[in-house]
Amino acid sequence: MQVLGGLNFSTLTGPTRTVLTIDSDCEVHIRTTFLAATLVLAACAHKQPAPVVIDPKTLGGTAWQLEDLAGRGVIDNSHVTLQFLADGKVAGSGGCNRYSGSVAFKGLLIKFTPMASTMMACVPALMDQETRYFDALTKADTVSYDKTGALLIGVKDEPKPLLFRKGK
Repeated sequence: MQVLGGLNFSTLTGPTRTVLTIDSDCEVHIRTTFLAATLVLAACAHKQPAPVVIDPKTLGGTAWQLEDLAGRGVIDNSHVTLQFLADGKVAGSGGCNRYSGSVAFKGLLIKFTPMASTMMACVPALMDQETRYFDALTKADTVSYDKTGALLIGVKDEPKPLLFRKGK
């Protein structure tokens, strides 16, 4: 029986033996029962990497492109961006209008001021997405990177964060 990552569950479920292993990346390898897989996944919860405090200076120099708006995706080619500027300022495109504001960091916490923006009209779907984006920024509370280098900004009362990738 192979044990990777230090965990291995084996049970008997009638005539079929169930073997579950977790590899070093906490990926589950299973044969049969769902209940046993749930136990293994719960055991992997401790494998989450510790959050790293982001140095705000490392965020500058690029326009971060929004790829996911708190689990709702982003309209194709809407080009929603976020740029971290000097002295705690931010600017970007909401997909329809340009915006600017301020940001403050404290450890893993982030706080944006309400954004000032131009007042151009766009198609309703873009306007709705932009409104949700600006609202999300004002409710932002945490900041981190994922293992791929994407910037994650947690939003109060949202199940998923804003996900940004470095612009090209």
